[in-house]
Amino acid sequence: MGLLDEGSEIVIVREDLCDELGLEVNRKRRMTMQTANGGKEELQGCVEYLELEVGEVKTYAHAFVVQSVPYRLLLGRPWQKGVKLGKIEQADGSIEVEILDPGDERRQVLVPTRERVGDKLRNGMLVVRGKDGERQITRGGEDSLTEVVLTSSFVYNSVA
Repeated sequence: MGLLDEGSEIVIVREDLCDELGLEVNRKRRMTMQTANGGKEELQGCVEYLELEVGEVKTYAHAFVVQSVPYRLLLGRPWQKGVKLGKIEQADGSIEVEILDPGDERRQVLVPTRERVGDKLRNGMLVVRGKDGERQITRGGEDSLTEVVLTSSFVYNSVA
């Protein structure tokens, strides 16, 4: 499950997801992040060129690693700008997210979103692939910070 955050200037991946997938983390790329509530969080490194697949669209991002946050993947402005993310408000109040393929902007994917329900997400699914290519599925139920999350399947690969 990828969390969209229009206020974030970076892409963030939680360290336990990196461990589960066997992602290679460049521990030399460390920095301190200022959180939305004014605190500070040490970033543990960077997964460089993390492959993120939404529908049939493959994208890549440098994802900074954090030990303890209430989401597994946060898609900040760098990723959103790269896919020219757009939101489509539906008459029933739902929102779809439009993502353009950075390699061929004629290709687009529409992704339904879900609102946060209390402190937990409902019915989301995350499909991940580690270095060994093994797919793992995690069901929703994670805490979230923002109101809208992608509910499509994601495939993560650390090697471009």
